[in-house]
Amino acid sequence: MSIDSDSLRVTLLGAGQEVGRSCCVLQCKGKTVVCDAGIHPAYRGISSLPFVDELDWSIVDAILITQYVLSWPLACFPDARILYSVLL
Repeated sequence: MSIDSDSLRVTLLGAGQEVGRSCCVLQCKGKTVVCDAGIHPAYRGISSLPFVDELDWSIVDAILITQYVLSWPLACFPDARILYSVLL
């Protein structure tokens, strides 16, 4: 499927059937959004991270953090610039 199509493509790079390592990629109409990127609490180092090496990061348009969990914004993107943040 082309990412230019009207279909929504969802790719899980972590979690899926477990707690931790949450990360999914949404692709639709030529845009790519990464949702969350956390660590797996049972692992340390590189094995605790989502499988982010499976993604071509040159096509990512945005990173969306769906809820504030300490490990998510910092796990894979320590240099990411926060464009908008709401803390409730």
